Amino acid sequence: MKRLQILVFFTLLCIFPFKTQAQNYTRNAGVRGGITSGFTYRNYMDENNALEGMLSFRLNGLQVTGLREFFMPKLEEYSENIYMEWGYGAHVGTTYADSWKFGTYTYFSSRKFSPVLGIDGFVGLEYRIREFPFVVGIDYKPFFELSANRFFHLQIWDIAFSLKYAF
Repeated sequence: MKRLQILVFFTLLCIFPFKTQAQNYTRNAGVRGGITSGFTYRNYMDENNALEGMLSFRLNGLQVTGLREFFMPKLEEYSENIYMEWGYGAHVGTTYADSWKFGTYTYFSSRKFSPVLGIDGFVGLEYRIREFPFVVGIDYKPFFELSANRFFHLQIWDIAFSLKYAF
């Protein structure tokens, strides 16, 4: 419930912008929904390159992800505001689980703490709304990770929708 309250607060903060400098923004912040859902912050190094950080909640834990992203305008015949994005990165964090998989599942009576370390890929499409300082996107972020409770985990279906405020 507390995560929902934080998500609603952050969304309202994005809906009521403090300034409307939408033409030449260099940063954006917002929310991402999906398997790895949470908050995101992106800093553009130039029009075609950016660094993005994510604070996400997954498996009752907390992960921090850093991504290096590249952009290319796509579908210019329909709109000049549609961009394809791709990149790579890594994540680190924690999870809490009541089972451990190493060949077969082993179940515990309570949840156990486990550190997580992983590698991420990233591909997506985003629409930059120039009149309003918002970015709407859909992305695909497969990842591979090592942890104590799963040892090796490959997640290939982390598809998400994102809404970001540009400033």
